[in-house]
Amino acid sequence: MDRAAVRRRMESMADADAKRFSESLVSGVDNMLGLRMGEIRRIAKEAAAGDWRAFASDPGDVYFEETMARGLAIAYAKVPFREKVDCLERFVSTITDWMVCDSLCATIKPTEGDADEIWNFSVRHLSKDGEFEKRFGAVMLMRFIDGGNVEEIMGLIASTDHPGYYWKMGAAWALAECCVKCPEAGYGFLSDNEIDREVLSRTVRKIRESWRPSEEWKDAFRKLVRSESDA
Repeated sequence: MDRAAVRRRMESMADADAKRFSESLVSGVDNMLGLRMGEIRRIAKEAAAGDWRAFASDPGDVYFEETMARGLAIAYAKVPFREKVDCLERFVSTITDWMVCDSLCATIKPTEGDADEIWNFSVRHLSKDGEFEKRFGAVMLMRFIDGGNVEEIMGLIASTDHPGYYWKMGAAWALAECCVKCPEAGYGFLSDNEIDREVLSRTVRKIRESWRPSEEWKDAFRKLVRSESDA
């Protein structure tokens, strides 16, 4: 897929309202063109149907949306996950914002045939140095939450550390999802383990903002933060 042609196509679809909205969500990005996600996904799917490796590996992005499309093309490529690993690992190492990170995670669909490989890939990224590499690992692990592995997932995230704001937000989101889906196991883990204070506070805030937990559970989680501040 010719990158110059893709860029011209993106430029022809640029929308000022979409640009303002996207810029309000992602700070520090100065090359936003202004495409809606549906349009970016369409381009990524077209690229995935062709030579997706060449498309995804070309780092000559002018616009934010080109970067997003390159990552999504890897996720959409209809090949076994093991054939994507090298290309995906290189791409994840270059991520510098939460929107590309989380959109990519939302597009990677674990299936029965590749779930173990995707799990291992996600866990491995928690031990990487980069803030968004770690966030990628945490956000991907949310795809695997079920009643039997909540404590394992929470343990992996709680044992990972990075001072970055976007890591802490991603960690809190993943921990909160564990607690919302399995409140008893989640509450037990947060009660019995030492959690970064800022991550814990954000986790509880996300739990309380969710409509899914009962008021009783929300109150129980709120008291964890209060008891932490009293310690």
